[in-house]
Amino acid sequence: MQLQTSQDKGDAAAQEHAATVSYLASVHGECDWLLANFDVIKQARASEVDAMGRAKAVLSGAKLDLQQTSSRYLRGSL
Repeated sequence: MQLQTSQDKGDAAAQEHAATVSYLASVHGECDWLLANFDVIKQARASEVDAMGRAKAVLSGAKLDLQQTSSRYLRGSL
C-alpha cells in the first residue's frame, strides 16, 4: 500500500517536473526574443514618450512645430 502511494507520488512529481521544464523552455524563447530586440523596443518606447509629451503640450495650448508643410490638415479641409 505504502509502496503504491510512493510510486504514485513519484509519478506525479515526474509529470510536474516535465511540465515545468516545458514551461521554462517556452519562457526562455520569449526572453531570447526580448533580449535580441531590446534596443528596438527601447527606441520605440522613447519615441512614444516623446510623442505623448508633444501631444500633451499641444492639448495644453502650446504652439509646437508639427513639421507639416501645410496647415490644411489641421483645419480638416482636404
